[in-house]
Amino acid sequence: AAAPPKPMPASPAAKVDAPAVTSVARLPVVIYGTALLNSFYNTSLNNNQDVPLFAGKQGSDATGGDKNFGMTVRQSRVGLRYTGPRVGGALLGGTVEVDMFSGNATLPNSVGFDVPRLRLAFGRADWKNVSVIGGQDWSVFAPLNPTSFAGFAIPDLAASGNLWIRSPQLRAEVRHSFSDKQKLLFQIAATDPNVGDYSSTFSTVRTAGVGERGRLPGFDSRLSYADGGLGLGLSSHYGRGKNAGLVGTRTLQTAVDSYAGRALGVFSSGLGESVRAVGTAGQHGVASRGGWLQVQMNWTKLWQTNLVYGSIR
Repeated sequence: AAAPPKPMPASPAAKVDAPAVTSVARLPVVIYGTALLNSFYNTSLNNNQDVPLFAGKQGSDATGGDKNFGMTVRQSRVGLRYTGPRVGGALLGGTVEVDMFSGNATLPNSVGFDVPRLRLAFGRADWKNVSVIGGQDWSVFAPLNPTSFAGFAIPDLAASGNLWIRSPQLRAEVRHSFSDKQKLLFQIAATDPNVGDYSSTFSTVRTAGVGERGRLPGFDSRLSYADGGLGLGLSSHYGRGKNAGLVGTRTLQTAVDSYAGRALGVFSSGLGESVRAVGTAGQHGVASRGGWLQVQMNWTKLWQTNLVYGSIR
């Protein structure tokens, strides 16, 4: 049987992950990763020093914090990739990947004590033309990201036209090859219904949000065609949720439908807004539109230049 295709990396930057250690004596596991040092110098206020998503007006911070310099390695990542036996004609495999972007311990000297963050954790079964994947993986609705080592833990242009998320999902893929270069791929996934309204306050308890109250998974699909270096894709997303809140003394519930153009905060649309309070504009989902464009120039096998522009409204 033909070997199954390798999973497509969600970002061109992920291609730097090269196998460092392979164990085949007991378990065929590949250890890969990237040790990445970033330095940054900012001249205006922003929401995150090393990977800013949006900036404020120059001189808006009276303490001088809007002009700063720093260094960090917290965008470094490491992963394990497993390739197992064939069962029922399917090659079994899986991936677990973490980076150090989950924050810091609350200690005076903890600026470099970065906490691991789960990126990927999924298993897969690959037949010749069909695959089934279960776990946390890149969304098939918006799988492509700009190439950048500055935005390695958070894809560049997030909140500026680039939709992305790694979410728990159960996904099926069907492939068809017209030739060695011409390939057709259809993907469909049932996903975690979170729409991006989850509280950022640290807690070990997960409470129901707008998406979970819809009592259905989200649904993503994508049809793509590749011909050598050319690729075209068409994707869709739908999620059903329920917003709730007080209007006067009454508790009201309103339906929220998440789809391309509305309630996409979990995909980093705009400022991450998906829904607003009941009784206000946006109670059924905040509307947005935008996109991004990248031009890549490869000078040699080791040197390239990338120009990227994104916009969202």
